[in-house]
Amino acid sequence: MSHTATIVVDQQAAGETIYAGFWRRVFALFIDWILVSSLVLTVFLALAAAIPGLSNVVALKAPLGLFTTDRTLVSKTTETREDGRIVSVTESTVERTVVGQWTYLYRVTKTEKFNPGATRSSTASTSTTKWQQLDPVTRENIKTTDLDDIIMIVLMIYWIVTEASPLQGSFGKLALGLVVVDQRGQRLSIPRAAGRNLLKFVSVFTLFIGFMLAGWTRRKQALHDMIAGCFVVVNR
Repeated sequence: MSHTATIVVDQQAAGETIYAGFWRRVFALFIDWILVSSLVLTVFLALAAAIPGLSNVVALKAPLGLFTTDRTLVSKTTETREDGRIVSVTESTVERTVVGQWTYLYRVTKTEKFNPGATRSSTASTSTTKWQQLDPVTRENIKTTDLDDIIMIVLMIYWIVTEASPLQGSFGKLALGLVVVDQRGQRLSIPRAAGRNLLKFVSVFTLFIGFMLAGWTRRKQALHDMIAGCFVVVNR
């Protein structure tokens, strides 16, 4: 048993275990996402510079929209009425440039619905935006691998490896003094760490309520923690 696990067991015996709450875990996730997305972007920028055709296969994207500029080329708005509500659809052609070098073309469709009696200047009751990548020459729809998909795969591997390692948690969790343990206060095995992280998709499918449970349950467990038999605790 590791030193961290021993501390956790001792705390449990004394009734002093401190479980990590929802917002502390959110901040840890944000740190992890920034670290991994920045690393993945750096790697793909280097590869795209060495292999020019790569940017046509993988749509590059910087975290938080940094080093990215959007320019609207064409925009058109149409309005209809649906069950007494105004439905406004704005279709734009947007040119997106990443790090001043790689340019992509998108059709951006924004749909807004306004409650009956509301005017176009009112706040929309619902609003959705869809981005569709276009061929820069033919303007037809095309599909490339989104960098966000690659980042998510890398994040999953990163979380599984770090939680099953002697660190017992990702760098984001460690920065906030958190570790992940099983019911005995020990570090996770690779299968349990993999199960815990893959089960996060279940928490997503519950409209993220599965994640919010970490703020409501007695031992601050999210839905995927409950199913996998894991806890996120403060390492004291």
